[in-house]
Amino acid sequence: VKRYPYPPHDDEGRVVAGGTRRGMMLDELNAPSYIYVDEHQSVYVADTFNHRVMKWDKDARVGKIAARGSVRGFFVDPAGNVYVAGYHDHKIMRWSKEGASQEV
Repeated sequence: VKRYPYPPHDDEGRVVAGGTRRGMMLDELNAPSYIYVDEHQSVYVADTFNHRVMKWDKDARVGKIAARGSVRGFFVDPAGNVYVAGYHDHKIMRWSKEGASQEV
């Protein structure tokens, strides 16, 4: 009986964010814990130990900081604003796509 892996997987996977080594540079992550992919195939990553949310545009080699803080979770709205649930500071922050923060 021939067995197939379930579910089928892609043997040609590729790195779309981070992957160089653990660190704090814009092409590195340290304990990624949550991801979100928007309609433009940009990848947002909760970079837990670096206390930030990173954004990688499709095919980018380095990311951009989309939000800062002790990230417990986050949400990206259709306008590109990032809402961050803070782990240690007990509040929700909104970060505009231009990078400005505001308590919600």
